[in-house]
Amino acid sequence: MGLFLIFCINLISIWYWNRQLLPLYIGTDSQNSYDVEFIGKISGSPSTGANSIHYPVTITELSFVEQIDQLQQIEQVDQTFNSPLKVRMSLPKKDVDEQRELLPGNRVRGRANMVKPEGARNPGGFDYASYLKSRGKFHILYPQNPHNLEIIGESISLHRPGTLLSNNLTEIYLKNLDLEVSPWVIALTLGDLSYLNKQSITILDEAGARYLTAVSGLHMKIVALSLYNALLAIGIRKKCSVIVTLIVSLIYASAAGFSPSVMRAMLMLGLVLCSSLTTQKLSPLLALSLSLLVILAFSPFLIFNVGLQLSFIATLFIILIYPELKSTRNSITSFLIEPFKIALCAQLGVFPLILHHFGWVSFGSLLLAPFLAMVLAPLILAAMIFGLLVNLDLAFIPIQFLKVFIELTVRYLQTVIYLVAQYSFSLWGHWSGVQLVCYYISILVILIFKNSPLIIRPVKYLPLLAIFSMICLFISFLSPFNKTLDTYYLDVGQGNSAVIFTPKGQTILIDSGGVPLDSRFSDPGETVLLPFLRYYGEKTIDLVIITHAHTDHFAGLIAILDHVNISQVLIPELGNDTEEFEKLMEQLNNRNIPVNYVQDPGVIDLGSDATMEILHPNSPYLTGTNCDLNNNSIVTRLVWQETALFFPGDLEEEGERRLLNTISEDNLNSQVLKVPHHGSSTSSSLQFLEAIDPSVAIISVGNNSYGHPSLQLIEELESSGIRVFRTDKNGAVILNSNGRELQIKSYIEN
Repeated sequence: MGLFLIFCINLISIWYWNRQLLPLYIGTDSQNSYDVEFIGKISGSPSTGANSIHYPVTITELSFVEQIDQLQQIEQVDQTFNSPLKVRMSLPKKDVDEQRELLPGNRVRGRANMVKPEGARNPGGFDYASYLKSRGKFHILYPQNPHNLEIIGESISLHRPGTLLSNNLTEIYLKNLDLEVSPWVIALTLGDLSYLNKQSITILDEAGARYLTAVSGLHMKIVALSLYNALLAIGIRKKCSVIVTLIVSLIYASAAGFSPSVMRAMLMLGLVLCSSLTTQKLSPLLALSLSLLVILAFSPFLIFNVGLQLSFIATLFIILIYPELKSTRNSITSFLIEPFKIALCAQLGVFPLILHHFGWVSFGSLLLAPFLAMVLAPLILAAMIFGLLVNLDLAFIPIQFLKVFIELTVRYLQTVIYLVAQYSFSLWGHWSGVQLVCYYISILVILIFKNSPLIIRPVKYLPLLAIFSMICLFISFLSPFNKTLDTYYLDVGQGNSAVIFTPKGQTILIDSGGVPLDSRFSDPGETVLLPFLRYYGEKTIDLVIITHAHTDHFAGLIAILDHVNISQVLIPELGNDTEEFEKLMEQLNNRNIPVNYVQDPGVIDLGSDATMEILHPNSPYLTGTNCDLNNNSIVTRLVWQETALFFPGDLEEEGERRLLNTISEDNLNSQVLKVPHHGSSTSSSLQFLEAIDPSVAIISVGNNSYGHPSLQLIEELESSGIRVFRTDKNGAVILNSNGRELQIKSYIEN
């Protein structure tokens, strides 16, 4: 009944927010960026990203600054609000003034670009717009001059004490603990991952231990119950102990940023502690329902928040299932087995939801639970006490003892997590909303049926509902009977990458995008290719074709070598001496992955009447051209029944001429052309386009200083009736063919 009430109230709240606030957030036109002047309040604790610090801001006054034609006159258009506008303000770390720290409660004024956040650009990619939406925010502020951001006043904020405490503890840990230990202590006690390096975060993910760094019910329970029991032990009255515990828990929750999972845990803790003062015992299920009801009544958009969803589902499954598994006998082994049982209950609840949102899940938490159960609570308490004692400047032996204990325990945790990351099992593959519903209906119906009194069991209907849901879930995992050819031209920025799923079920990767090792830009292998493969559950790539040895075509492959199995790699014999290329070849050799060098045309049989024709290069390689690497790119043509797709790498005019002289026009004609060299003016000659004769042209391009793509080329393509797609405008471009008909769509609909 409580869950049904939550559902109804949340629907009403979201309807109200959509009516009152959503038009204001989205704006009155399709423009994605606005030049604005604003006054607002920093409404919460800041979060730290790789290059920026993000502040939640509630704007109370806003004016749009418009540039009028070429006169560059400035006009201000005031916008009046019925309700405050919630946004995220992002400041580059290098521009944050340490002498003038921005804190929750500060009222600020400034001029900024207000931008609508981007959604996902590829299947499995990070959806920044949905991420902010789940926090009730629809725009990002980028102050034009962060140093001119004025603090014009102060207001009361519950976040400020926690932010000050968090900053203080962070500084203490960094100054007093070992450099390899302090980032882990900050992450485990405060939930701040910004001090961990990329490798440590990857290990946490692969070990299924990311939940340890998300302050939630586990952390709140450790802090609150330890304090509560300590107060009772020294003779403090129960009522006073509850009050003190709630105050300290509130401050700790504030230090953790009042994340949705923390709010859920805080509310449940408050309800349980307050009920302990009465004769009525509050059931955990009712406490969970009431806490969720309160959260969603005030912030209905949090229903979309992944952290809240995972926290709620994990707690619900522990409440419903663990009592059935809990051992009634206390023994030494129970200290190891019971944590495993709790982790199993939580994992049964959250793994489908994790697959739905992220496309992959690690089950390492099941292995970790027994090894962490005995040390995690002492570690968190020791870290909090250590911070308190250092603050009081009490230089005596217990502080040094605590320091040694913390550092030894963290190193133990690091070792265990690293080992689990090496051997834990992970599941890949996105779950749809229908699969989620079928799974949860099946499990919950079984639990309800099992726990209901025999007299009131609706025997006729509940088992049938559970069986029907299970059948639907099973059918959803079956391979489709109609075989298709599916091709994804991924948006990897200024680079190239395409993934092909053949009718026989093979996976082919043509180029992987990439950036230099020392680049400030994200590696598309990590941010695009690996999430994509996880989303579709592909742990094996049957064939990798590196069209040529330019970084933007191969470097992304390095990031995925530890995660997928690769059967073979095709590459031109013409390489280069860059650090990235040498690293790739070394890692391919270390993993015994066959590398075949292409010197002459050939054909690869893909089964089901599908073939991959290798049309170029042929020996001797071209030399002395504008760019020998580009002009000796591997050129392939994928043919299946009436469908032909053309992949020319970065071929330029010299390479195009040789291709036209050595391959007949019948073996070049294709419906879809991946435009060579990102649409450069040095490629796609008229003779080349006439020979290919495509109906669709796809340009893989990103932000660049080379003038790609050529506007003249785009005009020529469009004037010839060729449908043009660009990954920088359309995101990933997706082709589906049944062998006769070809369907094409872009991931971003413009």
